[in-house]
Amino acid sequence: MKNLKFALLAAFGASLLASCGDGATSAPIIERRVMSGVLSTPGATVASAQASLTRLDTRVRSQPWLQPHAKEVVPGEYLVKFKPSVSAQAATLNAAGVTLSRARRGAFGFTLYRASSDSLRAASQTNVVAALSARADVEGVVPNYVLHAYAVPSDPLHAVQWDQGMTRLEAAWNVTTGRSIPVAVVDTGIVDHPDLRAKLLPGFDFVADADNAGDWDGIDDDPTDEGNGSDYHGSHVAGIIAASTNNGEGIAGASWGAKIVPVRVLGASGGSLNDIMNGIAWAAGEDVDGAPLNPNPAKVINLSLGGTAPCEPPLQSAFDDLAANGVTVVVAAGNEDVDASTSFPANCANVITVGAVGPDGARAPYSNFGSYVDVMAPGGNMDLGINVGGKILPGGVYSTILDEDGEPVYAPYNGTSMAAPQVAGLVALLKSVQPNLTPSQIFARLKATSHSLSSAACGVTNGCGAGIVDAAAFLGGAAQPSPTPIPTPPTSALKTLVFALYLRDGRTLNDVDYNKSTWEEVSGDKLRSLYKVRDLQPGVYAAVAWQDLDGDLTIDDAEPIGMYPTTVNLTGGDRSNVDIDLEPFEAAAVSDLNVSLAKSAMRALLTRATP
Repeated sequence: MKNLKFALLAAFGASLLASCGDGATSAPIIERRVMSGVLSTPGATVASAQASLTRLDTRVRSQPWLQPHAKEVVPGEYLVKFKPSVSAQAATLNAAGVTLSRARRGAFGFTLYRASSDSLRAASQTNVVAALSARADVEGVVPNYVLHAYAVPSDPLHAVQWDQGMTRLEAAWNVTTGRSIPVAVVDTGIVDHPDLRAKLLPGFDFVADADNAGDWDGIDDDPTDEGNGSDYHGSHVAGIIAASTNNGEGIAGASWGAKIVPVRVLGASGGSLNDIMNGIAWAAGEDVDGAPLNPNPAKVINLSLGGTAPCEPPLQSAFDDLAANGVTVVVAAGNEDVDASTSFPANCANVITVGAVGPDGARAPYSNFGSYVDVMAPGGNMDLGINVGGKILPGGVYSTILDEDGEPVYAPYNGTSMAAPQVAGLVALLKSVQPNLTPSQIFARLKATSHSLSSAACGVTNGCGAGIVDAAAFLGGAAQPSPTPIPTPPTSALKTLVFALYLRDGRTLNDVDYNKSTWEEVSGDKLRSLYKVRDLQPGVYAAVAWQDLDGDLTIDDAEPIGMYPTTVNLTGGDRSNVDIDLEPFEAAAVSDLNVSLAKSAMRALLTRATP
């Protein structure tokens, strides 16, 4: 234990020795308590080193795409695909006692039907789907699921792009730096960022619900990301693919020449399946009701989104059609650390499903896995730090977003959402030199040239597909990956500490007894780890956790911190289930009184306990 604990043990030992004297009164034995629970680090629930010229912002932010989501649907809404022989679609349908009215025609032959409010509860979703599917004129039915967001350039922040080194992009750029290939990012939309401004083609906003959209005007030709909890996810994805490169500004995109077609389908509460399928169809150049034709049809589409849902036959048919029309769709595997078979659209055929590795080259602890995963690519692991020029930075993937003041910055995120665009960028590079390759040919070459992961590195036997993509081998037309090992940057595990702060008054952090307080370092590289703080005296404590992003054992205001919401009473015995979420950096947290007091107490305790 720390020096503080040694001092406590020494004092306790001295009392035992004293009690051995003739006639001496035995010192009372103080019972000891244990406080335990689950600690969730920021990647499960991106400190502030600002670089004056490059606006590097390494603060840990909320990343909602890493949060697990149960299966969600828009209540009472169904996508119905009629058989080709049906020339006229009914205005209303009756199924299992539910009246459904036609709302609008969707993409890929779907029509959106909505239950009337008075019949919404008349039957279960399963019964409605079964009744509709049994109709002679219907080919397929899907509930309207809700999905969520998952040559060396002169760019000054290229040094932090460990992900491009791992995929050997620099060697690939000797083959081509890419032509003006449209790549559709079907996501949360786009922001005005200097490293994206010159790379954007006209896009569209398909978020039909005005409240969810946050712009109060439904679908329109403005794909601007309104923020509202999106963390500018789509812009981060777009930067990975095609940030302006060799321009002396910020980061380098995978393809120097690619152009981004921003398609907004995700709002504050995710996106409906109907909106997403419409966005995908429009991106590929299909006719979609309410939208003009896309003047720049994309042959590469990135889907860093998903949800818990099966790939129903009508949905699979849509991806089959895209592949038949020469469109390569790259999909994030999902961030639940489960088999990707449960995550749509990662569980569809005719897509490239991408899992994530961290800077150590191992499967990231959040990444889904299994037979549906085709390849792996860098997605980041914020529990690891990367050493860049002697400075420890969070091990995420750095790209383009806006900060809390709406200013353009470059920040680290992690997730399979960041891994998929690495592959989409590579596909755009390959299409620059071999534009007639089919999606199946691209898929085969990608798998043939990837570096396999061992069972130890993957964490699951045969769960990481063909392994980590190799851009140089992929672009060079090799039949196998380079014999050169995948390069990884110097990494180190970030220290995460849990503090038990003894509250003298049993209520507040204004009066902490440091002699009865202690802390423990949480080991392991999981996003959610079990912890135990032992050897605590009976009393009331505040449970606080902190992650040291820069490894200096100094609590900086911008580093992640988390507190158990109530005091922890250890008077009567041990306490378990004291679960703490390390919160991403938020400007408002700095002024929070409890957070401020907790930081002061932790700093004081570290000063006393550290030589």
